[in-house]
Amino acid sequence: GMEDGQALEDKMLSRAIERAQRKIEEKNYDSRKNLMRYDDILNVQREQLYERRRALLNGGANAEFVTNFINRFAEEVVSHFCPKNQSPEDWPIDEFENALHRICEQEYGLKALAEQDGSGRDALQARIVERMSERLSALCEEWGEEKDRVFSEIILRSLDYHWREHLSHMDHLSKDIGYRGYGQKDPAMEFRKEADIAYREFIRRWRADTLRKLFNVNIRFLPDPDEDSPPEITDFDEADLADYPRNGPCPCGSGLKFKACHGAQMKRIYA
Repeated sequence: GMEDGQALEDKMLSRAIERAQRKIEEKNYDSRKNLMRYDDILNVQREQLYERRRALLNGGANAEFVTNFINRFAEEVVSHFCPKNQSPEDWPIDEFENALHRICEQEYGLKALAEQDGSGRDALQARIVERMSERLSALCEEWGEEKDRVFSEIILRSLDYHWREHLSHMDHLSKDIGYRGYGQKDPAMEFRKEADIAYREFIRRWRADTLRKLFNVNIRFLPDPDEDSPPEITDFDEADLADYPRNGPCPCGSGLKFKACHGAQMKRIYA
């Protein structure tokens, strides 16, 4: 018999264990190597994202930027609802217009336009750009000097949200893509292809979401608090406070009741 602690020695068993260990180590090495390749692919996307964000922070979030978004959005949405290989009679125009109304509530008239002889995809795209550009011009006039600040806030918030969603998707992809190796496919090559598709989809979603928020946002600019503040009281007889009606109009001419204007200030001064 064998004594306690005595090593089990067999050449065939030892070689089998070594081969198994070698295969495990090779698999782990390949997994680590693929993870590094995945990171390299994502780093390229990160650099592109950071470059976009820097440009936006440095004044790039303006009406011209939004106009470019409108042009690209119109091109994409026409390609989606009106494919080249489909007859105009088969285009889902009603569904198309409903999708546009969710982005920007305008009168597009695409159905009548599509029924005109010689009107094709280019005419539909031009009509969308025209109507959305009209809405953008109205917003620029309404927001005045604040328009670039509004553009920047909405564009960057939407960008950051969809970038986080994109990273979450890429994290799931990096964990699942390895199974494609069992189908004799290179996981890194598969990841690159999927990452490119996902990045384009991220940009498309960011573009559509930004336009939807810009065209549907309800903004109320608050006045500068200093503009509505009553003038400081520097010389006021305390006895006048008792004699003046609290609910009467303030003598300063602000249009407010005395108790809400200089009456309140008197209380602060003599408190």
